[in-house]
Amino acid sequence: AKSQKEKLEVNINEVRIHNIVDNTIKVAENNASVKGIEVQNKIDDKLKVNADENMIATVFRNLIANAVNSTQPGGSINISAKEDKDFCTFCVADNGTGIDKPHILDLFNKGNKKKINGNAKAFKGLGLILCKDFVEKNGGEIWLETQKGVGTRFYFTVPC
Repeated sequence: AKSQKEKLEVNINEVRIHNIVDNTIKVAENNASVKGIEVQNKIDDKLKVNADENMIATVFRNLIANAVNSTQPGGSINISAKEDKDFCTFCVADNGTGIDKPHILDLFNKGNKKKINGNAKAFKGLGLILCKDFVEKNGGEIWLETQKGVGTRFYFTVPC
């Protein structure tokens, strides 16, 4: 709610991403291990970006939790990064169920509703709306590639 009211302060600092991802994996480890999912942090431990640490941690937390939820038992999740001149691109990739095409356009939109047992409920992907907001507040972009039955790759950028 704070973010939507534009009152959330963005504190840009130099942030080591590998540590954030490691901490996030530790939090998600219980759910992942129950399903036999291997989660790998492939980000160089020296990689630093200019971002708000709390916001970027929230983005990783949401994307990794979503990946664990959509990945079948015995699956895998890989978190990687590619450093360019001005931006770093991060990828959270799973070999889960993928996303139906009709739902892709709605993932990052505010106010999505869907009917569950005849009742309108808030769209399950509220965390993705927050991810989009936080990535954009840090000067980046977020997008995805998905294939039903193969998996999903969420990408986002932030300045290096």
